[in-house]
Amino acid sequence: MSSVLLRFFLQMAFILSLPLTSASAQSLLSKMHWQRLIENANQSFAEKGSRMAPKDPEPLSALSDSIRQVIHDLLNSFHEDSLTEPVGFVVSSWRLIAQTEADWERLGFHSLEWAFLGNTTLFRVDTLLTKDIRARLEFHFGPPTVTLVEEEVLPDSTNEDIIQFEYWFVINDSLPIVLIDVNGPWDRGVVMSVPSPYREMLPDIKEAFLGQLASSDERMPFADYYFNSEQEQWYVTVFDGASFYDVRTEPPNLQLGRPRLGAYISTTDKRPE
Repeated sequence: MSSVLLRFFLQMAFILSLPLTSASAQSLLSKMHWQRLIENANQSFAEKGSRMAPKDPEPLSALSDSIRQVIHDLLNSFHEDSLTEPVGFVVSSWRLIAQTEADWERLGFHSLEWAFLGNTTLFRVDTLLTKDIRARLEFHFGPPTVTLVEEEVLPDSTNEDIIQFEYWFVINDSLPIVLIDVNGPWDRGVVMSVPSPYREMLPDIKEAFLGQLASSDERMPFADYYFNSEQEQWYVTVFDGASFYDVRTEPPNLQLGRPRLGAYISTTDKRPE
């Protein structure tokens, strides 16, 4: 019989010889269990040694791991959504209101409250010079609905904003939109206006409708009057199919209508520095 087992039986005999109460029995039984645990541990250490075999290290999770996973999931989600779902506003049809139809009241535009999105957005179309946009609009849609010639109020140096041209459209059969140049051909971008209920959708509408202008280099020659209120000077802005230039001119007789492209196509006068 091993010495460990002999010691265990002697302890049991001693315990059984005592007059046990519930409290003393519980206390001694706890001591016995503790002593037995120590002896088993000593025996195990004697047989196997006091050190455990090392295990391979396991990486601990860090905050950066969870952040990295969130970014990874977002990027995957964005990529999948961009491939499977249309983003923003979709233009299914459009109709240009021609100059001969430009009756604000008859079209019902006068009764609408309008919202505006300026030409300072980060959309690519608003990084283009306005005269470049005009040439692209001419190619895709034709001449503007309204120019300085058709304006009821003649421009002068007291006007804060002078509308150089306007394109009126009805898109998707029912939504009126207006494109406006208020700063002239030397500025960039154009202003878009829609009925106020569509205010929150204006950026999407502008990008959807005018994005094609920025992605295409196709242009159409044109000539149009431009009044610079700071200089109090009239110009004819021209695109001849290859170059843009501005010709100084005397105040024109607007009753004669829009300028003829052929009268300026060979002019070499440029905008003064």
